Formats: sequence, structure tokens, C-alpha cells
Amino acid sequence: MKVKHVLKMKHIQEPLQTAGLLGKMVWKSGPRLMICMVIFMLIEAGAPLIQLYASKQMIDGIVEQEAVIYAEIWAVIYAGSLVMISVVKSLEKWVKAMLSERSMITVNSLLIDAFDRIPGMRFFEDPKYRDRLETLRDRSTWLPSQFINISSNLVTAVMSLAGVVLIIAYLSPVLAVILILSTAPFAFVHNHYNEMEWEYHKDYAPVRRRAAYARHILLGRRSAKEVRLFGLGSFFLDLYQSAFKGLYSVLRNIQVRSARWSVLTGFLSGAGTGLGYFWILSQSHSNSFSVGDISLYLGAVFQLSTALRDIAKEGADTLDIWRMGRDFFLFMNAEKDIRLPSNGESLGDAGPLAVEFKNVTFRYPFREAAAGSRENEADVNEEDLDMLDELEDEEMREHDEQPEPNDMHTGDVLNRISFSVSPGERIAIVGANGSGKTTLIKLLCRFYEYDEGEIKVNGKDIRKIDLQELRNKMAVVFQEFGKYELSLRYNIAVGRTEALGDEEKLRTAARSAKLEPIIEELPEGLETMIGPEWGGTDFSGGQWQRIALARSFMKDAGLVILDEPAASLDIRAEYDIFRQFHSFTEGKTVIMISHRFSTVKMADRILVLKNGRIAEEGSHQELMDKNGEYSRMFRMQAKSFQGKDEVYC
Repeated sequence: MKVKHVLKMKHIQEPLQTAGLLGKMVWKSGPRLMICMVIFMLIEAGAPLIQLYASKQMIDGIVEQEAVIYAEIWAVIYAGSLVMISVVKSLEKWVKAMLSERSMITVNSLLIDAFDRIPGMRFFEDPKYRDRLETLRDRSTWLPSQFINISSNLVTAVMSLAGVVLIIAYLSPVLAVILILSTAPFAFVHNHYNEMEWEYHKDYAPVRRRAAYARHILLGRRSAKEVRLFGLGSFFLDLYQSAFKGLYSVLRNIQVRSARWSVLTGFLSGAGTGLGYFWILSQSHSNSFSVGDISLYLGAVFQLSTALRDIAKEGADTLDIWRMGRDFFLFMNAEKDIRLPSNGESLGDAGPLAVEFKNVTFRYPFREAAAGSRENEADVNEEDLDMLDELEDEEMREHDEQPEPNDMHTGDVLNRISFSVSPGERIAIVGANGSGKTTLIKLLCRFYEYDEGEIKVNGKDIRKIDLQELRNKMAVVFQEFGKYELSLRYNIAVGRTEALGDEEKLRTAARSAKLEPIIEELPEGLETMIGPEWGGTDFSGGQWQRIALARSFMKDAGLVILDEPAASLDIRAEYDIFRQFHSFTEGKTVIMISHRFSTVKMADRILVLKNGRIAEEGSHQELMDKNGEYSRMFRMQAKSFQGKDEVYC
């Protein structure tokens, strides 16, 4: 019982916290515009009450011949309220548009800043968080506008309703209570099924993402050639349609159940309104009731019934928006995915860095139980969860879905691994795909927390070193490097943005990566836009890889890390660049991951990684003499260059 109580309290608190966060964002976007909005809402809420009372006075004035002039005055007031509402709505539309646009900038800026402050990679690589990130990116463009419109409509309706309730309560408090209670089930049902629909969208985000991916393949430029060459249009279209067939079956069941209950509660609400009309008409013979009073109360009952149903809908939609904004709240208040020191230690001007891994064990923290996640994130009744689970299982069986590889993997990626790199030493790491080579680099760059052991740089625990300083001392070329649709100058300078205007530094980096011949052929040299997105020059994979290498040369780093630095280069281009390997890494420590043994041979020492452990280490000749794992891989690759079966290690 205590657990259920805690979950219910959390279920109430979270939307309020989210609403507070979104409200602060909107206020920060435009305080004056917000004040104007509040004034407009007060006018819109008060206008119906003025019109009801003016109608009563006009009718009473017409019935009593002596008060015709009095009726005309109220007619002018009534007409004035219509004009005022018309003007206010026009101004409100303009204010909402301006506030929505400014709010979108504020929300996106805060969101980007929140992402930038996440020091590690878990939020970007964990499938669960990746689904949320995709959803957040989509919502950030329209959520502020929806929040402003729906929330303002709800507040206006509530303020207007309060006045109408007071009018009816003055006539009969019991009638006011009956009318409100008759509409309460409609509000409850509408909110309940909105919540179920929200859970559906959240739980099936991976399926939607797969459908979006199939659509992207069909419409994307990069995949267009293969789609046409291999006739893949119908294949990916079938994937797209199959995903949505499963999604539709779940949504249909929710909507059918929602429609049934909505009809029943709508009937109850209509019956309550009919009862109110009947009771007022039964009082029409009372001497205390004028014709204008009857008109006033009949109009009030109609407005109350309409307002209650609108509030039920607007309230449910508002809660829906608040639920959607919950991911904003989670990311804005997310705990750091790696531990940062309060007062980070400095590496100083250390020159080439020393690196040590000591009994390091690591596994990716991607396995969160779906049932536990649902229990913690939402308070949905068991019947609804059973329905969603049953439909999900049916959809998975129908399409023969399998868990993602990360979910199936339960072992350690790195298992008590130990090695050291001396200052200025050049080491290469080789091993089969999945042996943990790139994971080593991720841990060294502090993208993840390792589970056991120690990683030290210059004898200092990397968890105690200032994170930004640690990363500034590294120049890294990742296997999946960035391809920025900017000018060539910017693409090189992102390695060290403060050197953007340093022409000599840029030219030296370009020369080291053998980019000079390419630059000379470009129409605008370094200022040439790269990539087709904005009509720029489309570079080949090898040319992009040279740019990534040039970025690493922009930094005066004590540690150079190259993860597959020649993967997209042909053999001659690789030779041209790496014959200068020793010169452009002089005075630096180098850690290089590569499958190409022509590159690996240039290292002082080679580590062979297998199943998350160091299987062998030594120079190229030493490892060849051992006739072990390295020797086997080297010979297999040598055969591929001799025209035999191509084998990748």
C-alpha cells in the first residue's frame, strides 16, 4: 500500500513539477507578453458573465415597457463586450504567436545547454535514452506553442466557470453541485484514456523509430542509389507498413474502449444539464423569477455544461502536454552520467602523457528491465498494462522481432584489463571486432564510468582530474568522426575553435593530413562549403577522413588517439600520410587502433585484445616470432593482398 501511495504521489507531483518548469521557460521568454496574456485571459473569462447579465437586463427592460431605455444601455454594454472580445482575441493571437516563437528559442537553448552539460555518452548510446532524445528533438519545436495555447485556454475556462458556478449557486447550490458531478466522470475518462494513449506513444517509441528509419532510407539521398540498384523500395516500404500495422492495432483498442466510456459519461453529463433546465423551468411560475432571470439561469446552465466539458478536454490535454514535457524535466534535472570532481586536479604543462589501465572491468549499463521502468515511470492500472503487453507480444511475434544485441549481451566488455603507455610511446591496439578496442578509448575520454579498477594519466586518477583539461590534452580521431556541412576552414578548426583565424596553424594541419592538393583544386580554398546540404562540394570518404586527421593536428595535445585513422583511405594515401607518422607525433604519446597492419607496424609496441583482455603484447617482430594471435591475423590479411580470400580481422 505504501508503494502504491508513493507512486500516486509521484504521479501527481511530476506533472506539477513539469508544468512549473515549462511555465518558467515561457516567463523567461517574454515577461511582458506573459502579463498581456494574463490580462487577455481575465477579459475573456469575464466577458461571458457580463453578457449573461446584460441579456437578463435587456429582456427585463423589454418586458417592462418603462425600462426600454435601460434595456438599450445594456444592449450597448453587450455589444461593447462583443467588440472587446473580438479585439482581445486578435491581440491574443498575435501575443501567443510571438510568445510561442520566443519560447521555442528558449526551450531549445536550454535543452541544448542541458545536453552539452551531460559529460558522458550514456544518454546518446543507450537505446532507452536514445528514444527519449529523438522524442525531445521533435517536441522542442511544437511543445512550447501547445503548452501556451492549451494551458491558457484551460485557465480562461476555469476562471469563466468559477463565475458561472457562483451565478447558479446563488439560485441553487444543490443544482450547481449536481451539474459539476454529472460532468466529473467524463473528465476522469477523458484523462484516463489520454494517459493510456501517452503510455502507448512512450512504450512504442522504438517501433516508431524503426518506422521512421525505414522512411528515411526510402527518402534519403545517401541510400537512394542502393535502394534503386537492389530494388529495395518494396522491402523497406513493407518494413514501414508492418511497423505501423502493429502500432495501429494497439491504438485502435485504446480508442474503441475510450469511445465506449466517453459515450456513457457524455450521456450522464447531458442528463445533468437536462435536469438543470427542467428545474429552472419549473420555477418559472415563481413571483421571485423574472423573465430575465429565467434567461440568465438557462444561459448559465448551458454555459456551465459546455464549460465543464471543455475543461474536461482542455484539462486532459493540458495534463498530456505536461506529461510530454516530463522528459524535459528529466533531462534538465538529470544526474551526471559520470562522476565529476568538485575541484578537479590539473595536469599542468605535462608534455607527452603517461597512461595506465590497472585491472579495469567495464560493461555497458544498457540493460534496464522494461517492467521496472514502467512501474517507476507511470501509474497505469494492471488491466491496461496487460492489454499493452499482450498487444506488444502479438506484434513482436507477428514480425519475428528479436532483442537488440546490447540487450542480449550480459558479459563484461573489458575484463580486468591492465597495460601502461610511457610518455612519448606509440602503441597500437589490434583485435577482432567487438573485442573492446573502441571501449578502451571511450573510458579514457571519460565517456563512461568503469566498474572496477583504475585508469591513470600521469599517475593521477582520471576521475580526479578536471574533465575539460583532460579532454583538452587529447587529440582524438574517432572511427565515426563528424562531417559538418560547413566550410573547410570550420571543419578543420573544430579541432581547436580558438585557432579559427590562425591561418598558419590551419595550413600546417592541412599539410600534415595531405589536404593541400585538395584545397588548391577547390574554387574558394578553405572557404569552400563542404557537403551537399547547402549546395557545397561533396567529399569522398577518404577526403573526409583526411579532414578528421587535420583536426587532430590542430591541438597541442600530449596524447593522440587514432581510432581506425586510415579506414577510408586507399593504400597509397595511407602510405603518404603515415610515412610522416613519426614526425607529426614527435613529442606526443600515441594510442592507435587499426585493422591495417601496414599502419600497426609503425608503432613501438602492439597490444592484441581478445575477449576484453590483453592476449599478447610486443613489437611487430616480437609478436610475429611468437606465432600467436597477432601472427595469425597478420598472415590472414597478407593473403587478402595476395589476391586470395579477403578476410577482415
